[in-house]
Amino acid sequence: MELPFVEFKFSFWVFSLALLFLFWAFMIILAPLVEPPNTIYLGDDGKTVIMDHGKEISKMKTNLARITYKIGDFICHQHASRSFFINGNQMPVCSRCTAIFVTFAITLLIYSFMSFRIPEIVYIVLLIPLMVDGGVQLLTPYESTNLIRAITGAMTGFGSAAIFAVVLKDLG
Repeated sequence: MELPFVEFKFSFWVFSLALLFLFWAFMIILAPLVEPPNTIYLGDDGKTVIMDHGKEISKMKTNLARITYKIGDFICHQHASRSFFINGNQMPVCSRCTAIFVTFAITLLIYSFMSFRIPEIVYIVLLIPLMVDGGVQLLTPYESTNLIRAITGAMTGFGSAAIFAVVLKDLG
């Protein structure tokens, strides 16, 4: 059975990028599991693009956790109140970033084997909820929940990965 809106075509480059992001998503999930339970709590004072949790990260027992949390420290604020916990440990990135990276990786993997003929505006519209939720939190006292952050992050991860995969496939 052939679907009119799906094109089955493998892309080596999209697949390679999917593997890279799947590895990163796996590291995000694995890092809190390899440390002793209830030992990672980074607080709520972190900033993005600043490595400000070095003291806490240096106390971690495994290289895998130290490396993953250092990368997370640079790309995410790592606020505990905005993060999921596994094994009693705060994850290396916040709930929104976790959803973005996991969904981005899965979407790239799917798009490495097929493409969906959906108007590009649909993918762009998927980015709007994150901008609204994040913008409102930035400009007002409103705090969304981790579930809302994860949902808006997943929408953004899907939309941005789909756009990226379509462009990458068009390039060759």
